[in-house]
Amino acid sequence: MVRLQKPEAASEIDRVEADSKFFRSFTIALLIVGSYFLCTHFLFPTQWLPVLVSCLVLSTLSLLRFMDLRWKRTELTYQYFIASELNSQATHSCGYPDVHAFLQQFLTQVRAVLKQKFVGMYLYGSLALDDFDPSSSDLDILVATASELPSEIVAALKAMHEKIQETDTEWAKRLEVSYTPVAALRLYDPRNTHYPFISTISPFGITEHGRDWIINRYIIREKGIVIAGLSPQTLIAPISEDELKAAVRYILCNSWTQHTSGPEWMRPRKNQAFTILTMCRAWHVLKKGTIVSKPQAAAWAQKELASQWKPLIKRALLWRADPQIDDMTETLSFLRATIEAFY
Repeated sequence: MVRLQKPEAASEIDRVEADSKFFRSFTIALLIVGSYFLCTHFLFPTQWLPVLVSCLVLSTLSLLRFMDLRWKRTELTYQYFIASELNSQATHSCGYPDVHAFLQQFLTQVRAVLKQKFVGMYLYGSLALDDFDPSSSDLDILVATASELPSEIVAALKAMHEKIQETDTEWAKRLEVSYTPVAALRLYDPRNTHYPFISTISPFGITEHGRDWIINRYIIREKGIVIAGLSPQTLIAPISEDELKAAVRYILCNSWTQHTSGPEWMRPRKNQAFTILTMCRAWHVLKKGTIVSKPQAAAWAQKELASQWKPLIKRALLWRADPQIDDMTETLSFLRATIEAFY
């Protein structure tokens, strides 16, 4: 199927297979040479042992390389097969006609750049959690790729995003997109986290995907909207409640602790609202073990947390799009109280 539908992908798989066959043949040849010198050592009294040892070392290295290439071939075949299956699926709507129209154009552009590397496109964030505000929300998008992207495709994606940002479309200015290979989506590996990314505050580039991507992967798997491709549950392994809680606790204790002194970025009301509602969601995850929308987390927090925070949380819901500068004292107190509760 891969050979019929994606000849370019089949060529890449064939190249890997040819390399693996070379190392297989090289391993066999070395073993034959070593066996010959072992059996005829009396003919080469001073040479047979060094030659035998060399053959054994080289054959071991060659065998390991052969096994690595065979695994790579299997992995590539699987990834391109999945990509082929996903690309044949119908696209789905996000529920907002103008957003859907923009996403279809974006999908066409991404597919044109990625070609056989494209696997699927998924929405997470506010759209997936039924908390989307057309006047202020970003478009949080995951593009799954068959494998890590070579530099020439990354450069083409950068050029594509630069052209998109030059348009007058409002949604073009609110894109937050990650291009992540399916192997990294399956399980979070902190040793392998750097992939192409762009957001409203970060230019396109290779960016570290931190522990927040455990949370994002959970949202995509459990609540994500499929723009193109099969269910994300086929790509992302189940994320346990303990893993989710550990990620939230890690972010609280390692990232948010850097903002407890009142950074300048937090002064606008909308950014204070982001901080307050993020803390409400953190409380909800760490107490209930699930992720809900920020308004849902705020409603829960107003019932379950100390009464002193109720007016602050109520204001946060009204401040979400308010750029006015305001005093941060209560916001910082709530932030510190949340960190201290779970540190």
